[in-house]
Amino acid sequence: MWPVRDEHGYGQREARCRVGGASHLAHPWTVEELARRVGMSRAAFAAAFRQKTGDSPINYLTYWRMHRAKALLRDTESSLQQIALTIGYDTDAAFSRAFRRHESVAPGAWRRRWRASAGDSGETAE
Repeated sequence: MWPVRDEHGYGQREARCRVGGASHLAHPWTVEELARRVGMSRAAFAAAFRQKTGDSPINYLTYWRMHRAKALLRDTESSLQQIALTIGYDTDAAFSRAFRRHESVAPGAWRRRWRASAGDSGETAE
């Protein structure tokens, strides 16, 4: 839930701004579109979002995309291209660059490391 500023301040109305939902990650979100959805200017939305979460809207979206990517890498046999499209990247190369920036390792290497460590500890993918 994202509280929307109105004449009474935050909390009088609420709008759902579900960028973390799995079905919404593939959408090419912009700060302008998110702001429009909750009835705020781009600048006001970005400032309020940072105050509320401590992060920018785009960094928050990237966090959720990478969170979902790790689950898909861990729990599926999906190709990097399939994962990229699922979480909002046009190519596996763009996804790989973003993943490497976020996790400091390539997605394929992350998958192999996770599977190796899960095999050592007896864990299985759910």
